[in-house]
Amino acid sequence: MGEAAMSWEFDFLRFLTAVAAGFLLSFAGSLVQITGRNELASPSTLGMDGAAVFIIMLSYLLEGLGWSLGNMADTAFVIGLLVSAGLWIISRHTHWRSGGDFRVILLLGLSVNLFVGSLFAVMQFMAMAFNREFPEQLWFGRMQTLTPIGWGLSLLVWFPLLAFMLRHRRSWKALLLGPGWCRGLGVPVDKIIRGSLLLAFIATLWVVTQFGVFSFLGLLGPLLLRQLGVYRANPWREMTDGALFVGVFFALLDHVCFNLTFHGAEIPVGLPSALLGAAALVGLLWIRARKLVE
Repeated sequence: MGEAAMSWEFDFLRFLTAVAAGFLLSFAGSLVQITGRNELASPSTLGMDGAAVFIIMLSYLLEGLGWSLGNMADTAFVIGLLVSAGLWIISRHTHWRSGGDFRVILLLGLSVNLFVGSLFAVMQFMAMAFNREFPEQLWFGRMQTLTPIGWGLSLLVWFPLLAFMLRHRRSWKALLLGPGWCRGLGVPVDKIIRGSLLLAFIATLWVVTQFGVFSFLGLLGPLLLRQLGVYRANPWREMTDGALFVGVFFALLDHVCFNLTFHGAEIPVGLPSALLGAAALVGLLWIRARKLVE
């Protein structure tokens, strides 16, 4: 008799979680690109991924000292929320004007990434020296089952996100005109930018602390959506059903990785998403370069 056919499992809860993660990554990327008026900006280039990884490393150290919420990922997310609250309070008492300040944020983001990269190498060496397991989230993104606390903490992402989106629904398209036009139309552009950056960080924080780093989706998701006419110059659709479309695609990719193992080991979805993302980004840049030449 021939070999039994390979079983193909479907974990609905994991699929739903992957949709949520993909949605948040694309949504965060759209927020950053629309408010920063820079299509190559992303949570990663602004240092949000790096900041989240730094918080994971801090939680790793605290766990070694015996302090945690029972799960390092949940501990890191709570610490990140406390950091976000502090940044929000500081931003409300600091003069902010959009425009030139965004270039400063980009430079700060690159500085954070460089610092965290160096710190990552040191901590990895120390973990090997003391024979300690290094946090898996810092290697590559992999979907996993959330703890009950993790599901509860996720509400602290979705409720503010939905409230903020709906409150400023009529302002998103106006942001494409630029800060000067927005102020002339009475749009609270500086307030929206502050809130957008904070929400982008919290969304990125939840994904990175729970599942790992998926840098390309935050950058690439919005760029690919804008190749479709229905999402071009339509930020509301890009951040709603467009982000959902990216989330479903990401969940399907994770579903394939979950079932197609390599030597008995599950392929982390962060690996193929990075490879496909890099190829797609190169393709997009090549197409744009050819259009400029023509």
